Amino acid sequence: WYRNVDPYPQKNVVEKRLKGLAMRKQWLGICIAAGLLAACSSDDVQQKTVSTPQPAVCNGPTVEISGADPQYETPNATANQDYERDGKSYKIVQDPANFTQAGFAAIYDAEPNSNLTASGEAFDPTQLTAAHPTLPIPSYARITNLANGRMIVVRINDRGPYGNDRVISL
Repeated sequence: WYRNVDPYPQKNVVEKRLKGLAMRKQWLGICIAAGLLAACSSDDVQQKTVSTPQPAVCNGPTVEISGADPQYETPNATANQDYERDGKSYKIVQDPANFTQAGFAAIYDAEPNSNLTASGEAFDPTQLTAAHPTLPIPSYARITNLANGRMIVVRINDRGPYGNDRVISL
């Protein structure tokens, strides 16, 4: 009869309570660590979303720049043929009325009267002209600076730019 009776019954109760308290502390620590880890994570869907830049609207004063005045000009037969350069084929745009393109512009770096353009004209850096790989020669293009909404009209009279990730040379 005495063998099955614990002579110190309070000892087991205290040990059980201490073990229960230790387990609660462990679970609390695990939950806090999981919460901190979750707070450090990111949502991949938000990082992959890229919005297309919208053109800015310029509400400031308009500065008139004389220069390229669009008018009808006879197309240049020799400059308006499909061609290949550095292993890449270029097809001339047949109907440029609805042609749009976004990208960066390069700036001509030639000296005055040093080069002939694809149209056969001498290059003149004082004129509002441009080079484009596929727009008809001669034609006119409205260039918009997407950062500030400012626009300018230029006359396409040359080919280029090539191989520098630019879509037009001004």
